[in-house]
Amino acid sequence: PSRRWYLPEGNTTGTHTWVLLMNPNPAPAQTTLTFMTEQGDTVVKQFTIKPTARLNVFTNLYLSDSSFSTLVEADQPIVAESAGYFSGGKAGYNGRGSDFAAARWYMAEGFTGHTVRLAIMNPNPVPAKAEVTFMVQGGQNVTQAMELLPRSRRTVVANQLLPKDVSFSATVTADVPVVVQRTSILPNGEGGHSALGVPAPAKTWFLAEGSTANPFQEYLALQNPSGAAPRAGVPFMT
Repeated sequence: PSRRWYLPEGNTTGTHTWVLLMNPNPAPAQTTLTFMTEQGDTVVKQFTIKPTARLNVFTNLYLSDSSFSTLVEADQPIVAESAGYFSGGKAGYNGRGSDFAAARWYMAEGFTGHTVRLAIMNPNPVPAKAEVTFMVQGGQNVTQAMELLPRSRRTVVANQLLPKDVSFSATVTADVPVVVQRTSILPNGEGGHSALGVPAPAKTWFLAEGSTANPFQEYLALQNPSGAAPRAGVPFMT
């Protein structure tokens, strides 16, 4: 648990977005949510979470037709997550919050056969200069530079910069600490998945979930941001 959480992804355009708050403490938690839009506007709401309880915040009540990020602040450690539902509630995605911001983020997964967007959250009171590098499978890189308004969200749609049906990874760097989340929407809104970026590469990764049972198709996306060509081993534990 943490007193501060960053939730980069939020959308109320054809989507119902919920911020989900868990208070594991024996006392109430006074909580402030600051919604940060792409235009740099902010909406602030305050809530009380009962002891050892969960609170659901339906963001569509406070923002309409908006893409936004959410800053969660509480007077004691809590846990925050967000979930979005679309296609009449038949499809959705969710993602945990981050309890820190960083100047660099890595996202291994990306495929332009889906609609892929990067939500970049600038929680700082100053503008942020950022650069997104798409690492296309096979070694080609595409770079996009941008500036983020103070306390705002910026959306980068990979499909607008890359060809169709391309697999890629992405790296985001900024001159101030930001938070980045990747969200993929399947064709015709049939489904979606979302994941927070990671702030650094590592030599070992653990993935608890995996299934090749019908109708699942399982992919592991490996991103190599270095200038070398490392060898990777993948032991599957059944």
